[in-house]
Amino acid sequence: MTAEVENVSEKAVGAALVRPALLILLTLAIWVAALMSEDGWRKSALQILGWTVLGWAALTCLNGVPWFLGVVAVFILVHVLIPALRRLWTLPQKPEGDGGAATAVAALLVTGLTLWSFGNNASAAAPGVNSALRSPVPESIAQQVRVQDQFAVATAKVRWQAEKGQICLCCLSRRC
Repeated sequence: MTAEVENVSEKAVGAALVRPALLILLTLAIWVAALMSEDGWRKSALQILGWTVLGWAALTCLNGVPWFLGVVAVFILVHVLIPALRRLWTLPQKPEGDGGAATAVAALLVTGLTLWSFGNNASAAAPGVNSALRSPVPESIAQQVRVQDQFAVATAKVRWQAEKGQICLCCLSRRC
């Protein structure tokens, strides 16, 4: 296996900043076209295209994943959270009345049922239960990987204390 490392000139780094800048300008142009559009479906399509191009611009930056996640966060803020909060603020005030007692009873009922359903999950196996049903934990797993002719060859050695009839679950998964 060989790896070649070369120095990158300052001009190449400057050129790497041009593509995201052009994509951001394209995004702004698309969003201006969306604002000027009166057609509902065309406006939505242009907004979707604008967010897609902005995500693409973020991914073309150096270390672009944090920038892309920031674009996704801003999208969720602008298109999910802010409209939801606007709708909540425009709702009329709740009238005061006997709704408090019914709400409290319903909350207690839901909490009780939730605790009851999750409370019985942990139980130990009885001494007479077949040991094959219990999953053994390997003592050690040693892995060795080597590269031969553009192929990676891997071997793994699993060491565990087994009883008759037990199956090691880590040996059953076949992820190739």
